[in-house]
Amino acid sequence: MDASTGSSSLEHPQRHPLGWEKLEGAPIYLDYNATTPISPEVSAAMLPFLQGFGWGNPSSTHVFGEQAKRAVEYARRQVADLIGCAEDEVFFTSGGTESNNWAIKGAVEAALAHLPPGRRSGPAFRLVTSAVEHPAVTEVMEHLRDSRGFDLRVAPVDSQGLVDADAVIAAAFGGAESGDLGRLESVTSADDSFQHSEASKVTNGIKEEGQAPESVEVAKAIMTDRSAVEETSTTGVETEGAEKAGPVKVLNGVFDAKVDGKVDGVGQGNGQASQTLIVSIMHSNNEVGAIQPIAEIGRALRKAGVVFHTDASQSIGKVPIKWDELEVDLLTIAGHKLYAPKGVGALIVRRGTRLAKLMHGAGHERGFRAGTENIMLIAGLGKACEVSRRDMARNVAHVTDVRDRLLSRLQQNLASGFQGSKRLALKVNGPIDAAKRLPSTLNISMSGVDGPRLLADLAPLVACSAGSACHSGGHGSPVLKAMGVPPEFAACTLRLSVGRETTEEEVDAAASCISEAIKKQHEFELPTIAVPDSFVSLFRQLSYSMGSPSPKKGG
Repeated sequence: MDASTGSSSLEHPQRHPLGWEKLEGAPIYLDYNATTPISPEVSAAMLPFLQGFGWGNPSSTHVFGEQAKRAVEYARRQVADLIGCAEDEVFFTSGGTESNNWAIKGAVEAALAHLPPGRRSGPAFRLVTSAVEHPAVTEVMEHLRDSRGFDLRVAPVDSQGLVDADAVIAAAFGGAESGDLGRLESVTSADDSFQHSEASKVTNGIKEEGQAPESVEVAKAIMTDRSAVEETSTTGVETEGAEKAGPVKVLNGVFDAKVDGKVDGVGQGNGQASQTLIVSIMHSNNEVGAIQPIAEIGRALRKAGVVFHTDASQSIGKVPIKWDELEVDLLTIAGHKLYAPKGVGALIVRRGTRLAKLMHGAGHERGFRAGTENIMLIAGLGKACEVSRRDMARNVAHVTDVRDRLLSRLQQNLASGFQGSKRLALKVNGPIDAAKRLPSTLNISMSGVDGPRLLADLAPLVACSAGSACHSGGHGSPVLKAMGVPPEFAACTLRLSVGRETTEEEVDAAASCISEAIKKQHEFELPTIAVPDSFVSLFRQLSYSMGSPSPKKGG
């Protein structure tokens, strides 16, 4: 305390109390796939909750609780509007990792809830994922395999990082051909719970075991607040814009709905001899930007009633996603990937999907995600989704433009200006087709360059990474290994990811810094880089149907 003024020296600090300074003149930031800054509009939306607004508990019934609850529900609507799902399909979480854990573990436990504890493990139960998933998925899958003895099947990817839809479908069906959906047959489920209604039908007027009577319309379950469905009549409940369904109940932490006391037995929890509990394939890869054929996979899995989850953390806010076209049951959102704060995310749960709780406690998030909601962070996520939806076309065009410019400048700088006898080879990793690559991502590998030294030399100038920020500094990238990238290239890889704040001047400067850092290591005589001449033009051929042309240079 300053005795002369009576004010604290921390009121207007030149430095943070812990010694952190605001990064003026900081390195050029090209690591937007790792995390994004909180946007000014998001900060403004969060600020009132630090200034006395909405500080009540949203579970309380008084005016302070109601104010907080309205803020949560408004944000829920903003998230739903971004992808076109229903508001009651949005559940707030602490981020992408929690959402992935909840999706996978929750689907597994819900599928097995009808079985005695001693029969809820073993190789008869299958999990399916891909070779290029984020650790928040692979670690969960491997934990379930190791702790429960499940059969874990990993679908390979091609040299561009793209998973083959047929391989995923075959893995889900135990090695069946992609079109062989008959391996998943309907049997009676011991817990009589409603599951994936569209997967089983009454054929030829004969009610098969495990199916609803012919006179009953088998419809999707509708998830609603528990208070609205206690002791509901078996005639069904109506939700605006939804199909009819039987009463929805919560039994032992599992979404459950019955249709006239009968069940639809295909899919989760049907007790079949070889059952796929869940398939989890990321929407886009965080290292090379490969956008996976999620809708194609989802259509086949939905016909068979197999639960399908996608981690869309890297895609949300960067490319358009339409919930009704995606054909998934569960979708992960991470706030800090789309200019919202860290510590908040969402799991989108399609109506009719059975999901067990991950955490137990009070009845927050309609009884399925315990823990008092962080209103400020949720408001920030909601605003980030609103801004992303509003500016999607402009942002996609801009990041594509600066990403392409970065590649072009690297090509120019690395193809001239070096002397000596050695030659540098450069490889661009990921899909060449722009429609199959995130517009923000450029992943390059170089032979003959010391990767760790290059990153160290670049650190004061360009903030980038060697791959996923979640395991940078560790061993080589599992993603590049799965793609078959030769070790001499994988040893020196840069992931350069741009954002909506990245400028042309920044990518020009970054390209120069990277070239100079390479020059420091060796005296190279460089031929034209081993990248097809058409690469950049292909990048520009966006097929996202945005309805808006790319901005002009400098725009």
